[in-house]
Formats: sequence, structure tokens, C-alpha cells
Amino acid sequence: MPQNFTQHLVDKLKFEGKRKIVTDGACRGLILDIRESGKSFRYRFVQEDGTYRAITLGDASVLKLAEARDKVQEIKRQRLTRQGQFAPPQVIVPLYEDFVRQRYIPHSMLVRRAAKNDMSLFKNHLFPFFGQKRLDEISRSDIAEFMQLKRGEGFMASTCNRLLARLKATL
Repeated sequence: MPQNFTQHLVDKLKFEGKRKIVTDGACRGLILDIRESGKSFRYRFVQEDGTYRAITLGDASVLKLAEARDKVQEIKRQRLTRQGQFAPPQVIVPLYEDFVRQRYIPHSMLVRRAAKNDMSLFKNHLFPFFGQKRLDEISRSDIAEFMQLKRGEGFMASTCNRLLARLKATL
């Protein structure tokens, strides 16, 4: 249950045999983490993908409650304006064909004996269907559609399985 922290309460709380997390009712996200090694202020929040993240603000014996609350407000401000180290990085996802040619094939040539044969599978089957899609755009339904297309074209199940194996290896 959240309780409003006071500096006296923070100083008074001690380790009692197991880790304890106390939340501040006055400042959303501010927690006091009490461990055998000491007490620390942390800021806990939910990221856009739904996962929790906690950032350690500092040791509670050095950092005062007011300073910890100020740090939390600053982090919240940075997150709202997407500035600072907590903003999600801008990731450029490559096209499937570019990824395979630049990353997968060089690796495959070193570790697979059938790497040269795989190149024809990519050129003739996978690149025409998936080549101009970004890696994060390829869905299960796209793969199912591709497999149905190949079976409809009369390819044997073993060939379709080989195509699926190469596709899985590159995704």
C-alpha cells in the first residue's frame, strides 16, 4: 500500500531479513528499495511495450527524498518530450533481401556446406515474395500464404519444407 514518504520515515526504515519495496503515495513511480546492502531510491514505470522498467536514482543514505522526487519529475519530463537516455532508440529495420545478402549469406558461407545451393532458393523463391518487405513486416499470415502459393505451384512438400527452413533461419 503506498504511503506518503517523509524524510524521517525513509531514514527509519531498516532491512528486516528480506528485501522490501515501499512505494511513495505522493510521487507516482518512486519506490524505496530496502536490501541487505542498503536502501536506494528507484523510479519504476511501464514502457510502451507493456514491460516494467526500474531506474536506480541513488543511495537513500546520500540522496534526500526531495532530490529523489525532483529526479523522478525530470525523468517523467524527459520521457514525455522523448529526450534523454530513456527515449526509445530509432531502429531502422532492413528489407528482407538486404538483410539476407549483407548479413545472412556471409555467415552461411562460413558455417553451411549447402550455402551455395541456398542462394538459388533465395533468388528464385524467397526474394520475389519477401524481398521488398521489411523484416518486421513479415507476418505468419505472409508465410502461410507463401507456403500455399508454393504448394499450389506444384512444388513437393520437401522443397516447401526446405524453403520454410531457410526462411526461419533468416527471420
